[in-house]
Amino acid sequence: MILLQPELIAKEYKTVHGIKGGRVTEHNWLHIYSYLQPSYFTRLGLKCSCRLLNDVEKMITFNPNCSSLKPIPMYTLFPHPNYASLRGLTTRLNALSKKEPENPQRIVPSLLLIADGIHDEQGEYVVIDFPITIIGESKDGCTIIGGLEMKGKNEDDVNVKHLTISQSKYNGIYGYEGMSFHLFHLKIEKSERHGVSVICTKRNTMSNCQVSHSKESGVFVCVGLITMNGTGTSIHNNVTGGDSGSYGLRTVFASFSSGSLHLVSPLTKESVSVNNGGGGNYGSHGTIAIVDNEGTIIETIQDAEEAEGGD
Repeated sequence: MILLQPELIAKEYKTVHGIKGGRVTEHNWLHIYSYLQPSYFTRLGLKCSCRLLNDVEKMITFNPNCSSLKPIPMYTLFPHPNYASLRGLTTRLNALSKKEPENPQRIVPSLLLIADGIHDEQGEYVVIDFPITIIGESKDGCTIIGGLEMKGKNEDDVNVKHLTISQSKYNGIYGYEGMSFHLFHLKIEKSERHGVSVICTKRNTMSNCQVSHSKESGVFVCVGLITMNGTGTSIHNNVTGGDSGSYGLRTVFASFSSGSLHLVSPLTKESVSVNNGGGGNYGSHGTIAIVDNEGTIIETIQDAEEAEGGD
């Protein structure tokens, strides 16, 4: 109370305890907000519980340059009162995005926030076919039992952050047909096929993600590209099905085009891919390379069509 609204404290109490000063203004809290960088979940909770902080959010919304924080975009939450499953909600969002395909942001949320909990999709895909950012409340607390399938226009992007993808009947993450995905601080585990699968889509990225215990390859790339960065990146204990044609990191050559996997220095194949079964930690017929922050190749680990496998 002293910090938020000292004007509500009785003068006599202030005198006895030596409290001075008036109300802490919205501008003060704007500076505090900018320093603390609270998550969307925290901001929404504070916004709903405190009039002062609601006013701060209005300042950020109507004057985006006043803070390093971005305004909270149009959003929806899951669990949702109208949809029992996450697939039900995303099916509705996918349909809404088709109503105004040239300007979907007018009617479709650009942010989906998923609260902590186990969200059981029975191992099925949650399909996303329009640009959106999906954020879990926490990587270890927010779990989807199923996979994410992303497909759409070449220029579109899906961002997924801070959650666990577990026990998909298919691939944990499946991106194909143009639209790119960007994964941040995810745990992808126990997929029945590949942990992450990229087919006919480029510009994909993974940052500080862990992929483990996939039945087939940890990361599979065919006629596409994925770039991996962050020292928290780990592809380990995959190929639990024992297939010698699967690897921790697998890139293939198909239809006269190579699948490519780039590791941003200082990542190396030895630091990223470990303890994988099947054919080993990396291999097949596509390209694997070390790149700098601009994407320039520093070292080619595996040329297209050259190598059969490696440890």
